[in-house]
Amino acid sequence: MIDGSDARAELITELAILIHYVGRKLSLHMPEHPDIVPLSALEGIFLEHISRHPGIRPSELSADLGVKSSNTSTVLRAMEDKGMVRRTVDAGDARGVQVFLTARAEAAIARIHEDWVRILAGLIREDDGLRAATRLLAAIDDGWPGQSTSPR
Repeated sequence: MIDGSDARAELITELAILIHYVGRKLSLHMPEHPDIVPLSALEGIFLEHISRHPGIRPSELSADLGVKSSNTSTVLRAMEDKGMVRRTVDAGDARGVQVFLTARAEAAIARIHEDWVRILAGLIREDDGLRAATRLLAAIDDGWPGQSTSPR
């Protein structure tokens, strides 16, 4: 017989596995469109995060996503080369840099989101479950030690 804590642990493990699988599927699915530049999975995560946090500093981006600063610099440089982000001097601190999406990136995100809605809407049958799942995932993200990717 499984006691309550074992059953809860099994559900939490299953949730983590499913989050991983679904996240991977979403990160791999890029709609075919001439305006969408091919991006790596990490570039896609950066794109979404910068979209939610316009003007973010590279150091904040590194901390929020748990990526080494040298890797953040490499990814941002690649995204700049693709015309997806622009770095500007921080108006409040001339030593700092802020990162913003370009119009091209914003259009790409809109197309990607439209595609995700089209795919997921056919798989999600009830809005109550959708709301509950969204609240649960936001609570997990917000409560993650040292990192939160939710909008500030």
